[in-house]
Amino acid sequence: MNRDYAEKQDLWAEMSELWAARQSRRRKARLGVTALFSVLIMAGAFVYNFSTTTQDPIYLQVQGNQLEMEKSVSASSAPGVEAREKRVEFTETLSI
Repeated sequence: MNRDYAEKQDLWAEMSELWAARQSRRRKARLGVTALFSVLIMAGAFVYNFSTTTQDPIYLQVQGNQLEMEKSVSASSAPGVEAREKRVEFTETLSI
């Protein structure tokens, strides 16, 4: 009777160790997938940011609250010609 009880205890201890190892592997796999996903998001954001800042913009660029005119736009006015009224129109699109 005592031997059966000792064997059951050993079996339960071994099953507990196997369960703990399985949970540890699952946790490591989840962490790995989460880390990979976050790295992919960061890389995508970097590539998107890099691609939008390196292209040659044709129109005015709005950076923060400051407007900067491109050289081609500011250099196009001929000397002696009065400067026309400069205005910037903003349109906003709201999506719900």
